[in-house]
Amino acid sequence: MGFGDFAAVLAAAKVGADWAWRELYAGVAGQLIGYATAKGVVDAEDVGADVMERVAENIGGFHGDEPAFRSWVFTIAHHRIVDQLRRQRPTAPIESVAGVLTGREDPEATVLADLGAVRALALLDELPPDHRDVVLLRVIAGFDVGEVAGILGRRPGTVRVQQHRAFRRLRGHVAQSTRSDVTR
Repeated sequence: MGFGDFAAVLAAAKVGADWAWRELYAGVAGQLIGYATAKGVVDAEDVGADVMERVAENIGGFHGDEPAFRSWVFTIAHHRIVDQLRRQRPTAPIESVAGVLTGREDPEATVLADLGAVRALALLDELPPDHRDVVLLRVIAGFDVGEVAGILGRRPGTVRVQQHRAFRRLRGHVAQSTRSDVTR
C-alpha cells in the first residue's frame, strides 16, 4: 500500500476532494474487507463502507502520517466488527472468505490460492479469538506489533506473546494435519 504523497492526499480528502477519497479507500479497502471477512462478518463490504463513512465524518480531527492513518482506520474497523459480530449469528462459511483474501483475477491461481486460504482460515478457527485477531491484523492487514497493540487496546508485549502462542499452536495443527495426510 502507498499513497504517494500522503499529506497531500489527506489534505485533499479533508476538503472533500473525490479523487483523494478514492485513493484513501483504494489504499485500505482490500485489507479492511479481508480482515472483516476473516473475522466472520457476513457482509464485510457493508462494514468496510460503514468504516469509511465514519472515517469521512471524523477525518477533520485526524492528524498523522500514513501508518497512523491505517492504524486509525483499523481501530475503527475493529470496533465496528466487534459490534457487528455481536448482532449476527456466527456463520460466514469459510469458502466465501478465500476469494476475498487472494485478490487474484486468474481463475487457476484463484482456485489454488483458495485451497490454501480455506485451509489457513480453518486453522485460524482453531485459535482463541484474541490470538486470531493478532494473526489477522499482523498477516492480512500487515500491521506491526505496536500498531496491532494500539488497534486492540493491548500492550505490545501482550501482542508478541499472543502472536508467538498463536503461531506455535498453528505449527502444531499443521504438523498434526501433515502426519494425518501421510498416514491416509
